[in-house]
Parts: sequence; C-alpha cells; structure tokens
Amino acid sequence: MTTTAEPADTPQGVPAPEQATTSEYQPPATQEDLDRIIEACLARERAKCQGYDGRVQGQAPGV
Repeated sequence: MTTTAEPADTPQGVPAPEQATTSEYQPPATQEDLDRIIEACLARERAKCQGYDGRVQGQAPGV
C-alpha cells in the first residue's frame, strides 16, 4: 500500500514553509535611498502624533 505523506501541521491548500516564496532583505543601495526610507518613516511617525499638544485631558493648569 502506497500513501503520500503530508505534514500533519500544514493545512490543506497552504504551501509548506520550504515552498513559500519569501523576499529577502535588500539593503538600500545608495545614501539617497536610505534617506528616502528614513524620511518616509519619520513622516508616518509624525502623522501619528499630529494634534497632540502634550497635555492630558482634564489635567489641572500649571501641572
């Protein structure tokens, strides 16, 4: 009797880890590329804090 063994922990229809396509890390090729990446990251972080004035709601003045 011949049976095909499938890994028990891999659900049907999902590729096994060795079959999955992964993109490998590519470091920035130039300083300009790195600067662009950092500027984009800083812009995202600044957008998160937009409108925050540093005070807690309901905080007493002068504290």
